[in-house]
Amino acid sequence: MRARAPLAAALLALLAACGGDVVDPGDFSLTGEWSGTSAPYTFALDLRQSGEDVEGTGTVSAPAGSLDVEVDGSWDHPAVELVLRAPGFQDLTFAGQFARSDSIAGTLSGSGLDGRQLSLLRLPAPEANTP
Repeated sequence: MRARAPLAAALLALLAACGGDVVDPGDFSLTGEWSGTSAPYTFALDLRQSGEDVEGTGTVSAPAGSLDVEVDGSWDHPAVELVLRAPGFQDLTFAGQFARSDSIAGTLSGSGLDGRQLSLLRLPAPEANTP
């Protein structure tokens, strides 16, 4: 039992040195531009988050063409659910989790894409022009 005490003390010191929760939900946001590929489909999404609600627009592209979509969803850290909708097509749902603050890994379902894996990466924000 005594051998575990130094290990426990070292672990507590390491946790205290971190200064907080490494996966603090405050560091994560869906607001921004995201892109990902689940061959042969490419996804480009522009999302806005307000609390746990997410909305936005996007494009799903394939070799045969592209389709504009509306996006609605929810965020409950670390889980993300996005529903992509386009007139004349079945809804496509992306269910994933933040892997890092700039990437989300998950699975697609609906619209014939059941079980396909998709990783969305946040695109860098455009630099502001300075006079």
